[in-house]
Amino acid sequence: MNLAIIYRFFSNIFKENFLNYKEIDGVLLGSDWGAQNNLLMSPAIWRKLIKPGEKKEYDLIHSYGKDVWLHSCGNITEIIPDLVEMGVDVLNPVQPEAMDISVLKQTYNKNLTFWGGIGTQHVLLRSTPDEVKKEARRIRNMMAVNGGYIFSPSQSVQADVPVENVFALLEVAREGRMEEVRLTL
Repeated sequence: MNLAIIYRFFSNIFKENFLNYKEIDGVLLGSDWGAQNNLLMSPAIWRKLIKPGEKKEYDLIHSYGKDVWLHSCGNITEIIPDLVEMGVDVLNPVQPEAMDISVLKQTYNKNLTFWGGIGTQHVLLRSTPDEVKKEARRIRNMMAVNGGYIFSPSQSVQADVPVENVFALLEVAREGRMEEVRLTL
């Protein structure tokens, strides 16, 4: 099948079904390109095979005044400059187990909003509630500097995460919200 036909088909679905709605601020696209330690393919192959089609999709979304929210698990550090160049607005998830999120924040703070950062593989799964609170506050405070951060676990919370740790994370999330409210009053 011709890729141009496939692209037209999906872009028409986008246009007809939600890009025209002014109530929609952005589109979350799921594209898992990373493994725990690196990309699933070389950056050169990604740039040759994936980037051109993704760029068309991002351009279409932006042409309707919407933000591009990208989900890609794993360590995609090598292609983040490409994603910024292509116009990604929000990067999800920010996995501390896979990428140095402090470096991401320092390097791309002006270009990207980060969504995630609270580790689900270790922090939420194996820590005490007090340790969860401490780490969640540390991540929140680091990532929220100058804005551009959505406080959240790096991945979906799985059934084996102790419920006490979920409550601890929610407590920290509420603290941040209350601080934001105090700052705007």
